[in-house]
This record gives sequence, C-alpha cells and structure tokens, in this order.
Amino acid sequence: MTIASSVNSQYNFKDMFPKCTEAFNSLTDETKLKSGFDKFMQPCIKFTTSVIKDRATVNKILFDCISLYIYLQHIEQNEKEEVNKIASCNYLYYQIKIFTENYRYECASTREFLKRMKDADIRKTIDYNICDIRKDDFKEIDEDLHLTLSYLDKVSGVSYHAKNGKLSCHLINAFEEYLKLLDKSKSKYNTSFVEVLKFFNDKYKTHIGKLPNCASANVELKHSTKSGTDIQVSVARNKEMTEEIITAMSAGCTQGMRTGFVLLCFSIIIIIIFILYKYTRCSSFVQPSIMKLKRMFMKNENKDYRDTMDSFEKFYQDSTISRRPISYIPKDYK
Repeated sequence: MTIASSVNSQYNFKDMFPKCTEAFNSLTDETKLKSGFDKFMQPCIKFTTSVIKDRATVNKILFDCISLYIYLQHIEQNEKEEVNKIASCNYLYYQIKIFTENYRYECASTREFLKRMKDADIRKTIDYNICDIRKDDFKEIDEDLHLTLSYLDKVSGVSYHAKNGKLSCHLINAFEEYLKLLDKSKSKYNTSFVEVLKFFNDKYKTHIGKLPNCASANVELKHSTKSGTDIQVSVARNKEMTEEIITAMSAGCTQGMRTGFVLLCFSIIIIIIFILYKYTRCSSFVQPSIMKLKRMFMKNENKDYRDTMDSFEKFYQDSTISRRPISYIPKDYK
C-alpha cells in the first residue's frame, strides 16, 4: 500500500466540511478583505516575487496569498480546540496545495511553505508554528484525494451561499452533480467521508433542493481544484482591488521620491547659501535673501499668513485625495 492510499483511507473529512470552507469563504469575502490587504499586502509581494510573471498574475496571486495569511491568522485566534485546529490546518494544507499547483510555486513541504510566509512577514503578526502540529503534508494529498477535497469544497461553498441567501439554479444543479461524483467515491475512504456525504445529502433534501424551476438548468462542472467559491466565480474577482492597490503603491512611491528630491535640493541650496554668507566675500549679496527668509519665517504668528498657509494645505490635501483610488473593495460576485 502506498503512502498516498494510506493517507486517503485515514483522512478525516468530518471536521473539515462544511465548517472550514464556510470559515474560509467568510474570511475572504468583500466586507473583510480590505483589512487583509492592508495587513498582508507587503508580505505577499515579498512572498510571491519568484512566481509573479506579469500584471495579470499579480491580480490573482496576491488575492490567494492574502487569503492564506488571513486564514492562518483565523486558526491562531479562533480554533483553540485541538480537533478544530487539526481540521482547520488540514484545510490550510489543501489550500496550500491549490496555491502551489496553480502558480507552480516550488516548495518541499508545508513546513517550508509556512516558513517562507513567516520570513516575508517582517512584523511577525501570526504564530506560524500553529499548524506545525502533525506530520501530514500537503504533498501527501494525491491527485485522487485532491479532487475529492475539491468536490467537497464546492458543495460546502453552495451550502455557504445558501446560508447567505445567494442560491441560484446554477448552484443547485452544480450541487447535485458534485454529490453524484462524490457518491461514487464512498468505497475509497473511511466512515468520516460517508458521514459528510450524508450531511450534504440531507442538506439538499431539506433546504437546497427546494428552490423551484431548476430542473432544466444546464450545468458545466468545473473539475479544477480551486476553492468552493469558484463554482460560479472567476478568479479575476479581485482584479479591481489589486489594480487599485498596485496603482496606489506606485503613486505613493513616486510621490515619496518627488518629496525627497525637493527636500534634498532645498537642503543643498540652504547649505550653499550658508557657506557663501559665512566664508566668502559674497555675504553682502546673500544677506538680503537671508533677511527675506527670516522675515518669512517670522510671519508665522501673523493671522493672514496662517490663513494663507491653511488654504494652501487644504488645496494640497484635496488635490492629493482626488488622485487616490476611491475604493479598495471588490465588486460583489456570484
């Protein structure tokens, strides 16, 4: 018996689905994603540098990378019980498997992957050893188990949409087809798989399958191993947000360079004037300019001067704000 088949026969599905999928989808929806971008954008840029090929790749990889950071943080903060922690970490391993395959991210093990995440996070905001709790590795998830996890992830995604009132005929028919595919795998796995499958069948009978007029809907199943939200969602759902953030970062760098250049030039001019005034015969020519500068700074107590400066500051802030991206929140997706 191979290692992979041994892992398959012992794999515990029960505590993973649908709970972990629903937690992952909830943590990475549009209302909670902004804080993740604010916190983990820089680590992800560093973490994914080796696999970012072009601008289109950036749009996809940053979203998925930040999602991993957010979920790992969730495990540390919320999954205190050992059973829940193990299930959540197994789900994280599954997501890491997806990430490494989608972006051809070469990594020897889960431990090495998490170490790279840690090294990229300068602030060390997460306990990156939280999922170093068992020997199971994402590389032990063979192709057959990976596909099964993908189907369970997708039906869990439909369950998540059902809770949030976002069901459609497309989702319901996809749910039915994935259940049929999962039903064929009963003999491959242990009782935990059978229990999860029964849970989803009961879910379909009592709630999901009750939406009317869906019998004729055609469904083209996706056999990729992406997350449950991908049944009806394009991976480009994050494009607008990442484009805006990248643009904002570029604008911020440009503005910072301009400001630094102006300050440097101003400092050099001041030094030159001081040298001319102090150590050369040009003091008589420089002195009027120095007196003008002195009088200008002395006017700080003058109300008209302060009003003028306040007006300029407001104009500058308004013009700066008008150049910034308006929204960091991606559009709703279904």
